[in-house]
Order: sequence, then structure tokens, then C-alpha cells
Amino acid sequence: AQCFQESHGDRFAINPHNGLDIGLFQYRVTFWNWDLGDIFDAETQCKIYAKQMAERFSNGLTVDQAISRHKTSDYCTQVDWEYVSHVKQWLGQMTEEKDLGGQK
Repeated sequence: AQCFQESHGDRFAINPHNGLDIGLFQYRVTFWNWDLGDIFDAETQCKIYAKQMAERFSNGLTVDQAISRHKTSDYCTQVDWEYVSHVKQWLGQMTEEKDLGGQK
């Protein structure tokens, strides 16, 4: 749901309002660690996102807090409830695709 909210699954997405938020999870290019890989690499963005969320949950954050901090950063403890609502709106609309031997 968070990936869909951020980029609709487009690894080449660039925020049209600021040109700074890029890729699947719309990471800010000015803070991107290029040693970890290209900002447009979907696998790299997924690994970074998964690591950050795992750390947030390990630190005792709730789902809503973790969702919010993806946007606001881990330095901001206030939950952005509007953003959390935007992300969660997709939960009831997500479907699971199963790999049926190469057929979906």
C-alpha cells in the first residue's frame, strides 16, 4: 500500500512537484546513499524500505507510526495522520497475485 501510494509501483517515478522524490518509495535524492545502489533500482529501494521498517518495528513503533515516518523521517515523532490515511486507503483494494507456474 505504501509503495502504491508513493509511486503506483513505477520505479522510474519522480515527484512532479519537487523533482526530488524518486523511485518506488519516493526516496529523496538529496539523502540517497549512492553506495547502496541506483535510486531507480527497485530491488535496492525495496531492501532499504524493508530494513527501515524492520528497524522501526524493532524499536516498538506501531504500524501507523512506521508508515508516517517513511514520509516525515525518524527524527519526527509526530504522526502525519493524513499521510497514514492516504496509504491505508489502498489496503482494501490490494489483491494478491499467485504464481501458477509462470501464469498469473
